[in-house]
Amino acid sequence: MRAYYNDITDTIDKIVIAPDVAGAGNIGHGKSYGAEPKVGLRLGWLGLPGATIDASGTRQHASVRDTFDTTVKFIVKGTF
Repeated sequence: MRAYYNDITDTIDKIVIAPDVAGAGNIGHGKSYGAEPKVGLRLGWLGLPGATIDASGTRQHASVRDTFDTTVKFIVKGTF
């Protein structure tokens, strides 16, 4: 199993410049974290020496807090 955490900085997204006018701009900082489990099963007990069944998955969450309107924008909401 591998777990991780990353800080996200200088996120670029659409910002409102004036009523009915939007452009690209830096909206703030955020975070990304998750886990990647891996499992394996050796099949020697079935008479298959050297054979394995492997599986892995990823669970990830990433979000950024918009400094202009203080909302949280989800970049990734992952499931297995």
